[in-house]
Amino acid sequence: MATESMTPTPPLGARYTLLAMPPEIRLHSYQFCIPQNLYADYSDFVSIRGPPPRPLYYDAWSEPYAGADERLRLNPSALPGLLLLCRQITNEVKPMLYGRTTFIFNHTFTPGHHSFPFSPETKELMHKVIIRVQGNYTDFSPMDPGVWDDILPNLRQLGVSTEDLKTISSPLRRPPFDERLRISKWTPCLATIFQYLGRVLSNETQVIVDTNNKEHFIERIENQMPGRCVFQTLRCNKGHSGGWTWGTDTLL
Repeated sequence: MATESMTPTPPLGARYTLLAMPPEIRLHSYQFCIPQNLYADYSDFVSIRGPPPRPLYYDAWSEPYAGADERLRLNPSALPGLLLLCRQITNEVKPMLYGRTTFIFNHTFTPGHHSFPFSPETKELMHKVIIRVQGNYTDFSPMDPGVWDDILPNLRQLGVSTEDLKTISSPLRRPPFDERLRISKWTPCLATIFQYLGRVLSNETQVIVDTNNKEHFIERIENQMPGRCVFQTLRCNKGHSGGWTWGTDTLL
């Protein structure tokens, strides 16, 4: 009895702090504090001089595009305040946040222009990515391993959308298109891209490819990644400003 009476009883608040909880309870609690099913579109991100443009965040709802400030106002969350409490909480929340967000990138980022907006450490936390492979009149630029080697091996799900300037709305004047010339030029370029993806991706990564209604691309892609790809539409144009809504609810 004497021993029990000498044991101090900690204050109630000290016994039930967040960091005193078991790790699995903390991780479950974080799920109620961070946004769910975010899409972060960096496919038009270009940073040569000056600050980067503010990314657009959106999810699978049939709402128009909205900037980050507006979406977080409509769907309040504990971010970024949760990430500022202490280093331990930041280290526990960041993998959940980046791992559950679908990031959309253009395939032509190059480290030489310092254009990619994330550090190598952050890129390794990404699990879901959509890559817009955009070609010019006759070819597709290759993917730079200096950018993608930190991302691709860790992905659980990858979407690839093959696009060309004929299908992208632009005010720029374009020369006439020769469909046969474009196909003959694109085939080796796409082969190089999908050879690289097949070499770097984990065997566990789910790969979804949208060929933009170009059926002749499917055989070429299958030759480079046999049995790896599911071919389906990744996007639909809703006609509103910004234009892109990604229809990957069941897969991404």
